[in-house]
Order: sequence, then structure tokens, then C-alpha cells
Amino acid sequence: MKLLTRFVRHYIIYSAILLVISTPIFYVVVQSLFLEEIEEELHEHVTEFVRAAPHIKSTTDIEQYSNFNREITIHEVTHPITKDSLYTIHKYDSIEGEEVPFRILRSGLQLHGKQYEVIIQESIFENEDIIEAIVLAQITLLALLLIGLVVINRNMSKKTWGPFYGMLERLKSFDIRSGEVFLAAEPSIAEFRDLHNELTSLTKRSTQAYLSQKEFTENAAHEMQTPVAVCMSKIEVLMQSKELSEEQAALISELYDASKRLSRLNKNLLLLARIDNEQYPDKETVSVKSTVQDVITQYHDQVSQKEITLLTQLETDIKVATNPTLLEVLITNLLSNAVKYTERGGNIKIELRDNHIHFANSGEPLAESTNVFQRFKRGQLSGVGSGLGLSIAKSICKVSGFDIAYGYADGMHHFRVDFKR
Repeated sequence: MKLLTRFVRHYIIYSAILLVISTPIFYVVVQSLFLEEIEEELHEHVTEFVRAAPHIKSTTDIEQYSNFNREITIHEVTHPITKDSLYTIHKYDSIEGEEVPFRILRSGLQLHGKQYEVIIQESIFENEDIIEAIVLAQITLLALLLIGLVVINRNMSKKTWGPFYGMLERLKSFDIRSGEVFLAAEPSIAEFRDLHNELTSLTKRSTQAYLSQKEFTENAAHEMQTPVAVCMSKIEVLMQSKELSEEQAALISELYDASKRLSRLNKNLLLLARIDNEQYPDKETVSVKSTVQDVITQYHDQVSQKEITLLTQLETDIKVATNPTLLEVLITNLLSNAVKYTERGGNIKIELRDNHIHFANSGEPLAESTNVFQRFKRGQLSGVGSGLGLSIAKSICKVSGFDIAYGYADGMHHFRVDFKR
């Protein structure tokens, strides 16, 4: 959810709650004010009748007064009414054609030694119409005010947050591999200006660090590999010497194996650094099936030498958009890992279907399967390989958008790579 949308949504929710709560409160307050006004009018009518009482001499005068003031009804009672009472009733109104509410004031009066009940009524039907109109007008005004404030706030927020979104878009398109400098218009708002300066400084440092690391890996590929190759070459010459004793030959053979492992380790570390730095940006549509078949051909001799039964199910081909070199390294490392850790006479199964490839090889379970993709973490055959093969496979999957998972079941190690197409 975008920042402006979240802000506007919270504002609308708050305003709606406020509108829902305030409307009935406003209605009750206005209604009470109208009732108070009506009750004052009713008491005023009683006061007027009391003032006119001295001029009323007989029952006929009382009837004439009631006929002249239809909202007043006067009855003779046997017991005095000491306390006024107010209440509301509903009566049928022939003009309105429906029952309408009336506010009633019941009061007592002594006239010429007799007790009378005075009932004064006032219709509140029109007042309720006025109240409803006022409340409706309030709701309309508040709704228009809410809409106006939302529109104004949204436009002002867009303008205020414009520099932030400009920096965000520039940051999305920023490519550290290009060596370009992070450039964006400097905002006039102090906080955004500080953010701009920090982003500029951060991207500069990141670009410099990336270029330095890239330069190091490129130099290391040449400077480190050359002396290792020379060392291996000299050892090979030394191994051909006829004057070596059996003990010396064994030591030189171990030295040669260690040199080969050092060479592989150097190459794998450099490869891992290039992958982590995303120095394989070129992508094209590659056939997974063809890549698997090519890698299987390369490992045919090693599989035969260990008398491993290799079963393949490659009926389905998968086309993925990735760097072909990385895909080949991924398949090679997974098959190499399976061959290395499968005992002589064991089984390896490669299955390609739907949108994933599955490698399974027989072997004993690992002591710790959770760190199988960590660098220099291997199974019990600690002297085999460089310990980086699965870590490289994991890194390739990460930069390529694939998912890789490991599991152990039925005496088999399982590696599955899901291609997201």
C-alpha cells in the first residue's frame, strides 16, 4: 500500500467515525433545543391564561376562550393539580393525514373557588422536519468538507512528497555496476534534503566499494592463479624425476593434490564473488534439458569409474531466461556434489518435469542438514571438493530468481531447483 493511500484511508476512517458519532449527538442536541423552545411557549400560554382569568366570569366564558384558543383545553376537576407535567403524545392530524407528535403541558388553576385542569398542546411535527433538514444539511456539509479536505490533502501531499518519490524512482533505476553517480534534484524541504545527501553519499561509497571489489577479483583471478599454475607445473616436472624415493613420491603426490585443490578453491571463490556482485548480467533463453545432457556427458567417466547407476527422466524440456554460464555451473555443481558423495555402486537420479529439476543420490544422512548451503559446510567426506559447490549453487539461484531446497528421505539426498518462468 502506498504512503499517500494509507494516509488518506486513515483520514477517511477517522472522519467517517467522527461523522457517525457527531450526527446523532447533533440531532439530540437540536431536538432538545427545539423541545425547550416549545416548552417555553407552552408555559407562556399558561401565563397568558392566568392573566386573562380575572375576565372570565362563567363557564360560558371558559368555553369561548377554549374555542378561540384551540391549543388550550380547560376542564373542571375535583382535586387540585399542584404540579405541572410535560409529555409527548401522538394524535391523528387530518391535515397531514397521519399521526403527528404533540408536546403537552398539563397544569392546574383555581378560578372562582373551583379547580380547573389546563391542557395546552403544541405540534412538534414541523419542528422534527426542521431538525431532520438541519441534520441532513450538516451531513451534506460535513461530507463535502471531508471530500474537499481529502482532495486538498492528497494534492498537497503529492506535492510535498514529490521529492521523496523522485529519489525513490531514481534509486530504483540506480545500477551500481554502471559506476554512475546517484543524481536527483535537491529538494527544498530540509528533511528530504538530508535524505538526498545521505543517499548520494551512500551510493557513492557503495559504488566505490563495488568497483574496488570488482577490480580485486579481476586482479586476483590473474595474480593468484598464475603462481598456483606455475607451482603445479613444477610439481608435475618433479614427479617425473626417477631419483625420487617412494616416500618422497608420496609427499610430492600429496603436495600436487593440495595444489589442485587450492586452484579449484581459488576459482570457486572468484566465481562466488562474481556471482554475489552480479557480474553475469547477460540473460538469454536457455534449454535446461540440453544443459543437463551436456553436463552428464562431461561426468560420464567419473560415474562409470565409481560404478554409479545414473537414472534420468528428461522427457520435459524447460526454457528459462538466465545467464547460460550460470545455469551450466548450477547443474555442474549439483551433479558434481551427487557424484562426490555417492558411494561406489550407489544410485543417482535426475528428473526434469514441469518447472523444476530434481537431483537425488544415495548416501548416509548428514549430521546437520540445515547448513548444507553454507560455505565450507560438507558432509562426512571432508576431504572431497572445495566446500563451495552448494554455496555457489545457492547464490546462482538467488541472483537468477530460482528456488533451491534440500531434503533427505528413503536413504537419498534430494536437491530440487524450481524455475520461476
